[in-house]
Amino acid sequence: MDESVRVYAIQLLSKAAMMSSWLFIPVIADEFGIPYFEIGLIGVAYGLSMFLSYYLFGRLSDMMGRRKLFIELGFLVSSIAYASQLLMRDFVSMLLIQGFVGFSIGISSGPLVAYVSGFERYKREIGRMSGFGALGWGLGSIAAGLIGDYGLIFLMGAILSVAGLFISLGMGERRAEVVKVPLFPLELIKKNYSVYLAYFLRNLGAWGVWILFPIFLTKIGANEFWIGVIYAANELAQFPFMELVGRMSERVDERWIVRAGLILSAVAFTSFSFASWYVEAIPIQLVIAMSWSCLYVGSLIYLLERNVEKATSTGVLGSVISGSRALGPFFGGAVAQLTGMVWSMYIAAILAVAGLVVSSKL
Repeated sequence: MDESVRVYAIQLLSKAAMMSSWLFIPVIADEFGIPYFEIGLIGVAYGLSMFLSYYLFGRLSDMMGRRKLFIELGFLVSSIAYASQLLMRDFVSMLLIQGFVGFSIGISSGPLVAYVSGFERYKREIGRMSGFGALGWGLGSIAAGLIGDYGLIFLMGAILSVAGLFISLGMGERRAEVVKVPLFPLELIKKNYSVYLAYFLRNLGAWGVWILFPIFLTKIGANEFWIGVIYAANELAQFPFMELVGRMSERVDERWIVRAGLILSAVAFTSFSFASWYVEAIPIQLVIAMSWSCLYVGSLIYLLERNVEKATSTGVLGSVISGSRALGPFFGGAVAQLTGMVWSMYIAAILAVAGLVVSSKL
């Protein structure tokens, strides 16, 4: 199997497992009678553990000059973590197990991006790999919606991770330059702070919305199948959009691509607040798909172009995403508890605009 094909396959499998596993976590928590604020805390545990994992293993990958090892380790640990979700019974068990799941997801991400950066015409490959990840999110959402049974969904995530492990075993080891990275890479963060901060602000608002979004959809008429379809509309659209953005980056400055993602994000989050029927969420999800494609691919290319610490710099981006994923649910849960879900959407739009202002420093 060609190296590129292996990368596309394991990216698709990992994201399908990740999305199918997470999709109904807020709904399960709601069925357990867990209040919105504590559902937000579960999201905090998931995101905070991912935050630590992205940075830790990205740094280790650069310091050891190894990529494949951490890709394999990530799939191995993830298979165990997804299966452990069968043990969730209450708030405490959900908090601990979702923390474990989040940690497992961050192990392979930075090393995989760094692995692809060694390919010829890597900008296009980054876009294509990201597109296959989005396809995995979409297929995972559809599969979860069709299956409906939470236990079978969690088992599917474990099986997909095992499949990804076996495919990754056949990858060639791409030895990279060994880079000394401080325990806290202050200079690297200062060098790239504009992209990190813009990303953080946008995703802080986004995760304030996503933590309760399945519940919002049920309140405007969606069942489990339609929740899966609505999520899939975003994720499947990202498949061609990310490929397109990767090609665009060979001709258009990636800084303008990042800014376009922030503008589209503000438009989409504002639009969600006006949805009164679940079908109306589908076209808005297509706007979200393009916004995320621009922001994600543009930011990865920006970092890979400007840093020798490729796994660390992109790993820190993953940590930023995860940090926002940790704080956003807490913030969104609190806002929804006090004022209702619609206000979390307005605030997400405002934060995307704030990110746009910060991106002027790129």
